[in-house]
Amino acid sequence: MLRGSCDVTLHVASLIVRLSFLMALALAIHQVAHADSGVEVYVTDAPNSPDWLGLAAPDGRYAVQFGPGCGIQAGENATWDNGATGGMVTDHPAPGMMAKLSESCTIVAIQKVGETPCSTNPEGFCDVAYA
Repeated sequence: MLRGSCDVTLHVASLIVRLSFLMALALAIHQVAHADSGVEVYVTDAPNSPDWLGLAAPDGRYAVQFGPGCGIQAGENATWDNGATGGMVTDHPAPGMMAKLSESCTIVAIQKVGETPCSTNPEGFCDVAYA
């Protein structure tokens, strides 16, 4: 009877170790996959002029101007790849906006205008629905 009990204990311990390894691997893969994906933000109305839009980010608020022909509008969630010269913003159209495809626009001018962080969803990401 003692031998069977030890076998079950070893089997359970082995399963726990394997599960822990798989969870750590999944977390590492997730972090690598999202390492260069940018910062989740949302686009707001012009904070200082009708020629500008706003970005609400985890570290504060920004006034931005996009390059010519950009169709990103206030009220959209987006990802900000804040590269060397202001970066690029890619919107995430709401599910009801089936006719609108995701769009990326270059930021041609940017100014930090406030320290108030974006409003976040329960997962902790900036989300215009919670603004």
